[in-house]
Amino acid sequence: MATTGSAKAAYLNDIAFPDTTERPRAWLIWLGRRYPSLPSAFGRRRPMVELIAAIVVDLSDQKLYAYGAAETLLRTVPVSTGLASSPTPTGEGKVYGKHRSVTMRGSSFVAPNVPWALCVTPDQVICLHGAPWQEAAGQRFGVPRSHGCVRVPSPHARWLFEHTPLGTPVTIRP
Repeated sequence: MATTGSAKAAYLNDIAFPDTTERPRAWLIWLGRRYPSLPSAFGRRRPMVELIAAIVVDLSDQKLYAYGAAETLLRTVPVSTGLASSPTPTGEGKVYGKHRSVTMRGSSFVAPNVPWALCVTPDQVICLHGAPWQEAAGQRFGVPRSHGCVRVPSPHARWLFEHTPLGTPVTIRP
């Protein structure tokens, strides 16, 4: 088993497959889940799915940073966080819940069908999620606009949703 930082990976049946017509039967075990792996050009196995090991949201520059194993930066995404009247809370958390589509409610709004939500507080009130209404209005990301959640461009929100396991650490810094 190989260990790098807080991410763990182990390979089973990691044998060479010189006959490229035969499908590899190796599996990558990552964070307790099994994923098929494929041989790289150099004979080492690589996961078909790159999982996110940590997420950092920086409120001062309105960006989200997604990290993989060994603190490798996978993606930097512009986001829109909370307005001064409804700020995004800072601190350490994790992904407590995932919802492909959810209705979000606040004291002054109801937002049905919010896509690709990753809820990062125990009460699942603060989430990272897609914001198709912001995109449809032509409003750019990188500017505070929300009621406290972290709005992410829809293609990136879907990628985050598909590559982030429950329990992934999330840091929101000032």
